[in-house]
Amino acid sequence: MSQRERNDAIFQAALAPAASPSLTLGMTDRIHDALVATPQAKARPGWSIGGRSFLPAARLAWALLLVVALLVLVASIVVLSSRPKPGPLGVPMYRGGPERTGVMPGPGPAGDPTLLWQVSAKGKVAVMPAVVAGTVYVADDSGTVQALDEVTHVARWTRELHSPVDGSPAVSDGRVFVGTDAGEVVALDVATGMDAWRFSAAGRVRGSAAIVGSVLFAGSDDGNVYALDAATGKQRWEQSLGAPVSRGVAVADGVVYAGATGGRFDALDAATGEVRWNRDNLGPGEVATPMVADGLVFVASGLLEVGPGDRISALDVRDGTDRWQFATPDGQPLYNGAVANGAVYVSSNNGNVYRLDEKTGVVAPGWPFHTGGGVGFLSGLVDGVLYVPSADQFIYAVDALTGTQRWKFKVQGAPNVPAIVDGRIFVGTDLGKIVAIGRSQPAPSQSP
Repeated sequence: MSQRERNDAIFQAALAPAASPSLTLGMTDRIHDALVATPQAKARPGWSIGGRSFLPAARLAWALLLVVALLVLVASIVVLSSRPKPGPLGVPMYRGGPERTGVMPGPGPAGDPTLLWQVSAKGKVAVMPAVVAGTVYVADDSGTVQALDEVTHVARWTRELHSPVDGSPAVSDGRVFVGTDAGEVVALDVATGMDAWRFSAAGRVRGSAAIVGSVLFAGSDDGNVYALDAATGKQRWEQSLGAPVSRGVAVADGVVYAGATGGRFDALDAATGEVRWNRDNLGPGEVATPMVADGLVFVASGLLEVGPGDRISALDVRDGTDRWQFATPDGQPLYNGAVANGAVYVSSNNGNVYRLDEKTGVVAPGWPFHTGGGVGFLSGLVDGVLYVPSADQFIYAVDALTGTQRWKFKVQGAPNVPAIVDGRIFVGTDLGKIVAIGRSQPAPSQSP
């Protein structure tokens, strides 16, 4: 190729529009060199119209190319900035995140669901698997923790902790965190399942840990809430609630929300552990894992207590004052499910799922949705669909606005809290099954 042909190619590349504009390193220097070497550019020292002088042709072309380059750069920036930001990497902890809203990244299964795979655990799977970067982390009450490939269900590793695990695993920065009935918080390496560190409390650690940044928060039956360095396991602070903290905590906007047996509920400063406010009158029984959204913290209390007292309370996050309370007409236990778009979803042992107005606690028209068994958990809200696990051994897909059923799917045993991500539902059951549910495959076309 001659020098003139190379120069023409450079000019065409510089001035032709592209589908995805970009400016490569050194492009402007090569254009400048080509301009300088072009005989036509040197042959015209300048020109004028009506007595007014204009720039030499080579300089004018150079200025035009600089403008083009700037426009390309601006267009590239606009294109890059308009691209959607990457979503969360799976479901790293109980009920989706430290706020425990029950909103999952999704998507859920498209079309009619089908069983993708099923694996047997060594014990009952008490709560929700964690799903991060293509791996399903699940623990059971035998003390076994497994890391399963999301697609093939092949075990990447299995670890025996020799103490029941009642809470969901939490995953952050290359570690899997679980609490045990032996009173330990155990950090395992995500790649190998080997110990990274262990922290010992004076009572069982039954609730699911919450992780914010580099800090892990967990409660214990010894009555304390602990803040631990997630990298080392070193204790940062502890705060006593005076009674067992048997369920998980929630963390939002620098505040840790924790409930204790007997109806005490505290808001603690996440940095220091100091009490910002507390309530001691939520009634007898256990206080469930709270959820936090829109300036309110939603608390289910009265669990495992014989007699009335089961209710959901909406408390102001600033001072803990009541905004509203909700109880079922038959006084059955209630459980937090999910909160989004001005609606709070709660479930009950009477088999009902209620949609409540976030501001008033009033049941929405057309609700509750009724299943064939008690609903001790509800934690799967994705794109306007609730995924409801029921003791009747079905998972229900329910329209989150109208309360109408879209489908139901039977599993072996009563399902617990589902994790919904990557077009799949991952759930454990009380019969020790770990199940992956996805969309059904279209039937093969038939030749005429």
